[in-house]
Amino acid sequence: MAIPSDWELNEVLVQLDKVDEQTEHVLVNTVQKSSSKYKPWSLKNFLVRLKTYRNRWSLTYDPQLGEVNCCKHGWLCDSYDKLACDLCNKQIDLSFLQNIIESNELSWELPQNIRDRIEKSLLDEHQDGCLWKHMIFPENIYELEIATELLNTKRRIKSTSPCSVQVSLPEEMTQERLMKVAERLNYDTSNDHGFSLIGIALTGWTEQLSGQLYECEYCHRRVGVWNLSQENQLFDIIDQHKVNCPWRTPVMNSQLHGWQIILQLFTGEIIFQEVDKITEYSHWNDLTLNLLQELR
Repeated sequence: MAIPSDWELNEVLVQLDKVDEQTEHVLVNTVQKSSSKYKPWSLKNFLVRLKTYRNRWSLTYDPQLGEVNCCKHGWLCDSYDKLACDLCNKQIDLSFLQNIIESNELSWELPQNIRDRIEKSLLDEHQDGCLWKHMIFPENIYELEIATELLNTKRRIKSTSPCSVQVSLPEEMTQERLMKVAERLNYDTSNDHGFSLIGIALTGWTEQLSGQLYECEYCHRRVGVWNLSQENQLFDIIDQHKVNCPWRTPVMNSQLHGWQIILQLFTGEIIFQEVDKITEYSHWNDLTLNLLQELR
């Protein structure tokens, strides 16, 4: 079978982006028509809502106006410059921002008074009787579900093909530790790519196209690694996540990032010595119930 060219692979991404555009409209419509739209305790519901922002929201990393904060307040991304509430049907039109950004030639950052005004509108623009006006998603909703991700890691390792570019692993992912993970999962590391595949799975990347395309189910980042090979770059399995992704940000009540917790649980080691609080939890809740009874 012929190996697709870089042009063909990039065309795949273009087509996927077009599918995303259609899918995100479907997601918005699906959430709006759902009989149980208001679920401020549900991570699954939050992630579905967050996906409506993919490829459409330009203020992604702004802590006040980023997609995470907008989503926590119950807003869906209806278009590039419009937010919509699925409960009260109110909308926030942000088309005026483009003129402000264009006039601020030296910086893409918005003036603080504009940012404060928009953040206030995330709450105020809901109708008075709207549930999102009275209770939003909790502050810690955007975190890894550790038990689920332990099981998902096993699934990802079993279904991931050798990556077509070299993978950059964190220094804490030594061969000795990755071998421990492999032994717990009955995974054969004899091939040249074995440790890289474990690293990819341990950090939340799901393979979409054999050895070429990976996606994170939390930040919805999609990476076509053939573009990295064109620039002689490695696939950095941490930095390729969005900066606010739970895989690379601290979990509440701990300084550990999501991937660090998963790695420690699989190895049973205290790898990150600067973190002491986690030891207070009955040795990590008996190593998360003996690694979910050896992953069931």
